[in-house]
Amino acid sequence: MVPETDNLVRTLIAADHPVGLSLPKTISGNIHDKVRRGSVRLQDVPKANREFFRGDEAMIRALAAGVALAVLVASLPAQAQQMLYIGNTMGVGSGKCATYKMDIEVAIDGTAVKGRIKQQGRTDRDFEATLGAGGVIKTKAVVGGGESMDVIGTINDNEARILLDGYCKFDFRLTRK
Repeated sequence: MVPETDNLVRTLIAADHPVGLSLPKTISGNIHDKVRRGSVRLQDVPKANREFFRGDEAMIRALAAGVALAVLVASLPAQAQQMLYIGNTMGVGSGKCATYKMDIEVAIDGTAVKGRIKQQGRTDRDFEATLGAGGVIKTKAVVGGGESMDVIGTINDNEARILLDGYCKFDFRLTRK
């Protein structure tokens, strides 16, 4: 230290100046003397103020709670991600049904279901539904000529299947993409 600074520090400590160490006033004894000697102990602190000196334990608890909360929040978007299912099948029924090939895409976001039907040689047709209890889907898809097809199915952890029932039947076994 520079001699002038050293003298100033000694003067402040000797005068018990507030610029020196600021610790709670409820500590028994002359804390400045104990700090100078390096002998501040937990017993020197009244019970009401002991938590002031146990910051490490409180910090560890707060840090653990913060990490747990961060993990929980980070996992939420993963659970809410959109699931996409695809499938294709040939038609079943009278007339030309056996020659019709149909593809389907189904996107599930929470309970919202959006699907697209693609039949070879025809325009794509969309449908929307709400995923019911157990993953049940039931709605209608409008097709050409003002006609519609029933869209009935189940998509859950055990099963992913949709049946289109209208001018022909298309039974899709879906795979998750």
